[in-house]
Amino acid sequence: MKIKNLILTLILAIFYPFSLLQKVKKNKITFISLESNSLTRDFKIINNALIKADKYDLTYHLFDYTPGLKNQVIYIIKCIQQLFAINQSHLVLLDFNNFVVSKFKRKHGVTVLQLWHATGAIKKFGNSVPRDYKIKHYDYTIVNSEFFVDDFSKAFNIKKENVKITGIPETDKLFNHQRINNNGKLQVQVSHPDKPVSACCN
Repeated sequence: MKIKNLILTLILAIFYPFSLLQKVKKNKITFISLESNSLTRDFKIINNALIKADKYDLTYHLFDYTPGLKNQVIYIIKCIQQLFAINQSHLVLLDFNNFVVSKFKRKHGVTVLQLWHATGAIKKFGNSVPRDYKIKHYDYTIVNSEFFVDDFSKAFNIKKENVKITGIPETDKLFNHQRINNNGKLQVQVSHPDKPVSACCN
């Protein structure tokens, strides 16, 4: 893996100077994922809110990475695209470890926010586990409790004050009154099996 990372670094180094020639767009927000080809979980929730605000230029670099020669080639191409997207975005949102951000410093004015795909630190991740490359150059991440601040700070090489206790977007649904009411109706349906399903949904 270290040889592959070295090759990828050399390839990206060729394009890196050209990516720095771009201007950072103040309203551009870029989503980058290696978890899925489509927006899911926190990404989907945040994206919907940003679309509703109707004042941001949103771009997406989504790739469901799996092992294999073909995907390795696609991954290299995706990393080149990320390099240019990052250096013209005011804000970059990540949901997984990112090689490009960690290996290459981006332009001044670009902020990187890690929205890790877990709601806590049940297992070790990031720099807390043996890696082929060190994670760095992230600016912020979010957690749902002060209990996880140290873990996320160490894992992502982020200052503790930049680990923000905001809660996780996906758990907002737990406070959604419409959802709570619908779940309450569902409980009534479960408690009364003779009652038709349609009765709890009308």
